Amino acid sequence: MRTTKNKKEKILGVARRLFSTKSYDSVSMDMIAKSAGVSKGCLYIYFKSKAELCAALFESNLQLFRNILTDILARKIKAREKLELLFERFIELAGGERPSFFFPAAREFSPEVHRSVGRKILPHIEFIRQAITQLFEQGIKEGAFRDYPADELALVFLGMLFSMSQRTTTIESMRKHFLPILYNGILKG
Repeated sequence: MRTTKNKKEKILGVARRLFSTKSYDSVSMDMIAKSAGVSKGCLYIYFKSKAELCAALFESNLQLFRNILTDILARKIKAREKLELLFERFIELAGGERPSFFFPAAREFSPEVHRSVGRKILPHIEFIRQAITQLFEQGIKEGAFRDYPADELALVFLGMLFSMSQRTTTIESMRKHFLPILYNGILKG
């Protein structure tokens, strides 16, 4: 069982690296199998298609972010601290070992791949949206955030995070460009 999980994680790691540096169409299942050191047949045991593998990559990234979000929201700290911590953790995630959190190849997805990815990630996106909305409700109640509708603030914040995930710049550059937006647009004073 452990070997199976390790093999699947290795395949996902290799695919993540390949898709973050190459176009979707230029990465083949054969290339992924060779780079992961597994047979093509073994690869197809875990993922029936390249679309399914991409959906698993997105789901893996979103699950990781969901876990981080859940941990931060459970802390007994002010909403402003939670938001800043969430922002920092996302910057580390997007700029760290998972380059291009939502890899550039996603722009080239066919309608079939979009449907496959969408089915897998929609529950995660909805959970994240609702959790961040609750964070903004807490911040508005505490007087730390501007008094805008919490669900709209959550969408703006998620849009900012998505934009950050598409950048290929450094962590410091992300902080330099996006922190002023956070402080001047959402937070009070």
